[in-house]
Amino acid sequence: MDQYTSETQKWLDARYRAATDDGIYFAHQNIYGFQSRFLRTTKGGSPTAYAEPGSVMRYIIFWNIVKALKTLQFDSVLDVGGSEGYMCGAFRAFFGARVRSCDLSAEACKRAKEIFDVDADTVDGVSLPYPDGAFDVVVCSESMEHIPHYEDVLKELLRVAKKSVIITVPHDGPRSGCQNHPR
Repeated sequence: MDQYTSETQKWLDARYRAATDDGIYFAHQNIYGFQSRFLRTTKGGSPTAYAEPGSVMRYIIFWNIVKALKTLQFDSVLDVGGSEGYMCGAFRAFFGARVRSCDLSAEACKRAKEIFDVDADTVDGVSLPYPDGAFDVVVCSESMEHIPHYEDVLKELLRVAKKSVIITVPHDGPRSGCQNHPR
């Protein structure tokens, strides 16, 4: 693992351990619903955020992935960079698919199991520990832009996918994402 990936892993593990002042897990994905940005106010009257900003955009991205999945016939899905497992949990509920998540962060993988009962593996996407064609569909949403050697990860996504790969990225390209990654 190179230095950038190692530092990113440490940052992600700290991020997925984050909680609010009242001890509620501070979510990356939309696990609390549309109103999750501010679910209640503190004793002092100021709003408390329970999820990162951008929930509407995350729902739009998620909905577009679901629309793409509706056009496919599949029994299994791997979510690479799966965070807390929100999407895998939904794919299992919506499509009855066998799901698995993986993420660079061990803390994200723990959250996937505890929140959505999704099995998740702590892996670096440049070397996925799954056999060729292990999953009908592989999803990688809003993760590739953080990976300096995204070409290697793309090869791995294609290798472990039997039928389809679905990738979403924000407006900026991978070089920009790597340069702007918070640490």
